[in-house]
Amino acid sequence: MRLLNTSTLDFHEFYDSNIPEYAILSHRWGPEEASFQDLERNLHQKEQSPPFASQKVKDPFEGHEGFAKIKKCCALALKDGFEWVWIDTCCIDKKSSAELTEAINSMYAWYEDATVCYAYLVDVELQANLDMTMPQIQASSWFTRGWTLQELLAPAKVQFFDKTWAYLGNRDEMADHISEITGIEAQYLLPAPKRQLAQKQCVKAPDCGGHAPYLKWTATGRWEPSVATRMSWASRRETSRTEDMAYCLLGIFR
Repeated sequence: MRLLNTSTLDFHEFYDSNIPEYAILSHRWGPEEASFQDLERNLHQKEQSPPFASQKVKDPFEGHEGFAKIKKCCALALKDGFEWVWIDTCCIDKKSSAELTEAINSMYAWYEDATVCYAYLVDVELQANLDMTMPQIQASSWFTRGWTLQELLAPAKVQFFDKTWAYLGNRDEMADHISEITGIEAQYLLPAPKRQLAQKQCVKAPDCGGHAPYLKWTATGRWEPSVATRMSWASRRETSRTEDMAYCLLGIFR
């Protein structure tokens, strides 16, 4: 797993049990994203720049929206105490088909294993309070995309931010609102009761009407939904490419 250092913006690869705690970004891709090669090239240029040059070398990413998003995400993660962050646009070498395939198959687990997920809503701007901002949140394209379904469900913690990186709230606080937007019942968004989770009790799913088989909690401590329920969530989502819909649901139906 390739992670980005939040201080230096350079990459490091980790394997299995050596993977440290990390934050992870969820976002809609824009027309101007910074790739793995872009960041590698930028880092190389900085290394080649004389430390006492009389004329400052112009940053090739100045005004670049994708690179600005990466830097803002890293700054937030660093402030929250994280040395490492994972961002899909730059932490995957998409020129390597083998690496891209591995990333697609591992994506759900990477979001599930993250300490926190930052959901960046580029089409939302915080107003005086959350209630006044809610119409924008309800209309955000983040809630309609195929890839962001697993990014909403897999992490233990999800925090939402507006286009200026102002904090909007977390998934638990906003569960009822998110349920209205997505059609995902709030119990699938909220942690299971601590007592039942600690005892690893099996219970009937809340939407089964008392007739479905007993189901366990998920790894992140929430209800395990039925296949039909997950299909209903997926039916509300869309992707730019038809094949991406299958890829983005691999983790949901694992």
